[in-house]
Amino acid sequence: MHYAVVLTGISGIGTLTNFTSYFYIKKTFDTDINVFSILAKDSLANGCCSALYFVTNTINAFDEDFLRDTIGCNIFCYGLMVPSLLGPWTSLMISLRRFLQLRHPTLFQ
Repeated sequence: MHYAVVLTGISGIGTLTNFTSYFYIKKTFDTDINVFSILAKDSLANGCCSALYFVTNTINAFDEDFLRDTIGCNIFCYGLMVPSLLGPWTSLMISLRRFLQLRHPTLFQ
């Protein structure tokens, strides 16, 4: 139980920091075609994954029976598995794009 509460808290903090970073980058920097666009996409993807994990764990913490039927079990499974599987892959793809853009600046124009 304590493990789930700690992970839920960490995902809530991660959601807030990633969305704050996204809005700060979009407001402060020119995000048309540069590294700041990639950073904004990275923070948005990670924020969405953290938010999905946070919401499903919060629902499960307050009412365990709410997610026990077939649809609720699927939602809970997606809430746990999608961020775990999608988060690292999106970070890898965005980091790879950032590396290629820095290494070959004229490749993506």
